[in-house]
Amino acid sequence: MSQPTLVPGLHHEHRRHPRVQLNLPVRLRWLGPLGQLTEVTETLDVSRGGMLFYRREPCRPRAFLWVTFPYDAAVRLAQPETPARVVRVKQAPGRGYLVAVEFDAFAAQRAANARARKFRDFDRRRSERIPLALPIRVRPADSPWPEETMTIDVCSDGVLFCTTRLYAPGDLVRITLPNGALRSTLLRSRWALGAEVPARVVRIARIPGSVEQQVGLALHSA
Repeated sequence: MSQPTLVPGLHHEHRRHPRVQLNLPVRLRWLGPLGQLTEVTETLDVSRGGMLFYRREPCRPRAFLWVTFPYDAAVRLAQPETPARVVRVKQAPGRGYLVAVEFDAFAAQRAANARARKFRDFDRRRSERIPLALPIRVRPADSPWPEETMTIDVCSDGVLFCTTRLYAPGDLVRITLPNGALRSTLLRSRWALGAEVPARVVRIARIPGSVEQQVGLALHSA
């Protein structure tokens, strides 16, 4: 017998993977206009391609976020984070909202393929990119105020990150990745983890219908 849906009206959804009803803690990171927002809530159901959770405030469809699941607040080490995007928002009976997200491991692969085709002719990075969702601090060279956001991919001589701030090609910035973030010796060769590293904006990809944009940086000597 199939499991009854938890959300009336959402049983005609387009998920390709079976759902399992799980109530486990999940940490969410959002990019807000004033910086990164973090919250902890609980899942209602989970599939290989996404999850459903409850939150008190509404959120924008197609909003980008990072998911840590299952989340353990007692673990002090960095826990893996998975990029995701909001696909549905529905007001819950009574108060609050039910939010369905798709893990970006599926959606981002399609976007990454399209992005790779778009930037193939003028992408300046020659080293292999590794998809990694890592916390990163980005500070414009002429500002003391960094933003905290997340990476999309990293290579030995650059990084691609997601932001709601406005940047322009040629802008100089300083970036910081946390200690222990990179296990690859190849990537560590030019990254001074835990310290600011100078970089320059080399490309910007605006996401249609979204307030976020993807910014590519190339490391350079100070």
